[in-house]
Amino acid sequence: MEKEIELLSKDRLLPLVQNRIAEFEELVLKLRASLSDAPSGFLSISPHQGSYQYFLVAENARRTETYIPREKIETARKLAQRDYNRRMLSEMLVQLNALKKFEKKYVAQKLEGYFETLHTARRSLVTPLLLPNEDFAALWQSVPYEGRPFEDDACDLRTANGERVRSKSEIIIADTLFRLGIPYRYEYPHLFLKTEDVMQTEKSKRKNLRTRSIRIFPDFTCLNVRTRGEYIWEHFGLVDSPSYAENVNEKLCMYAANDFYYGQNLIMTQETKDKPLSPWMVERLARRFLL
Repeated sequence: MEKEIELLSKDRLLPLVQNRIAEFEELVLKLRASLSDAPSGFLSISPHQGSYQYFLVAENARRTETYIPREKIETARKLAQRDYNRRMLSEMLVQLNALKKFEKKYVAQKLEGYFETLHTARRSLVTPLLLPNEDFAALWQSVPYEGRPFEDDACDLRTANGERVRSKSEIIIADTLFRLGIPYRYEYPHLFLKTEDVMQTEKSKRKNLRTRSIRIFPDFTCLNVRTRGEYIWEHFGLVDSPSYAENVNEKLCMYAANDFYYGQNLIMTQETKDKPLSPWMVERLARRFLL
């Protein structure tokens, strides 16, 4: 992603806060339910011969203590869990209240949409800190590059958009991305560090070690316009071939060494001779990560 495109990143905080609020609210209900069925009394713990003894303290004026033998240790566990849950619930309600106040006051859309509220004449004079989605996608898509050249005897396979690709499976992926309006670059070059160099650097903890960059051409580099996140999409078409599978393993190790992880910023599809690529799965992945 070219850092010159924007000075202000797209907001990703609010969805995280909202997910956290939902998580807290669900857990608060569970904790309250568990506390309603919790045993009464208090747990007292005393050191004893290098270990500990547990006592149940009754909730009465005399605070009678009853020793909890090992065979009834479950009673101690329930009391300890109840006390822990009570404290967690109390603190969680405090944090939940803080998150809800933040959610109410933090309006990212005001920053993200402010440029579009300007008069057309004024807008032409301003360089926005954050581009509207359509402008950002167009600028990202317009970056010039040279992909990997085709062999002279390679089949001339074309997508619905007229773009040349290397396989029918890549046609499925490209056509799905195009139909869904997801910007992508086919075989866009990336400079990655070799896996062994990353391993050596981390092992030695020296920052001045000599490293070697290699140019690779992932099948697709895709853009999630909503989050401004870039994803590499690799399709592995011969995973039932041992030699091909070995190459896949090496490539995935290189991706991990360069901080590309499946489910985070790396999308993978695969097929075998007997199980071809599923268009349904392609669309499912595209909608899950790129819309």
